[in-house]
Amino acid sequence: MNYLAHIALAHPSPASQMGNFLGDFAKGTREALRAEWPDELVDGLMMHRAIDSFTDSHPSFIASKQLIDPSRRRLGGIAIDIFYDHFLSQHWSRFHHEPRQSFIGEFYQTLEAHPQWWVGGFGNVYQMLRDEDWLSCYLQKDGIQLTLNRISRRNRSWISPVANCYDDFLRHYAQFEEHFLALYPDLQQHAATLSNDTGH
Repeated sequence: MNYLAHIALAHPSPASQMGNFLGDFAKGTREALRAEWPDELVDGLMMHRAIDSFTDSHPSFIASKQLIDPSRRRLGGIAIDIFYDHFLSQHWSRFHHEPRQSFIGEFYQTLEAHPQWWVGGFGNVYQMLRDEDWLSCYLQKDGIQLTLNRISRRNRSWISPVANCYDDFLRHYAQFEEHFLALYPDLQQHAATLSNDTGH
């Protein structure tokens, strides 16, 4: 799952949402992280990892990866996470009661209110996230293209082909949507079972 889904699946507290959102920025074991960060934030980081593990092993996610061109399939997980945020945005009211833009706006306020929780290198990307409104841009197809292009320009040559996954997104759009709609209710149920203290 990508940023929007992780926030939506978090427990309804600022620390849980922040931890779920920042999971990709935090490295280390739960014990090592707890030596530096508040317990509830670390619980969110661990929940992020548990959600990713569940998603990666779900039959629908595995089926989605098979739709990515073999030449770039090793990057399929990165791309599909972003595709699924698009479909979450498209079907938001089906899964969540609060209006999507209100939810996103409130989370941006949470980010601004708690800079002391910005783990890893998040401070280096925060301004870009706000200026480009990453969480809202997933709604439109061209927002997915922009996101993939941005990722492809990171200083790691192996990731540059991820931009071409946009072709797979357009070619198999209906199938990716079907896979997301099969996976997300299962993921919501799983996330609801994750305890606040362990992420398991």
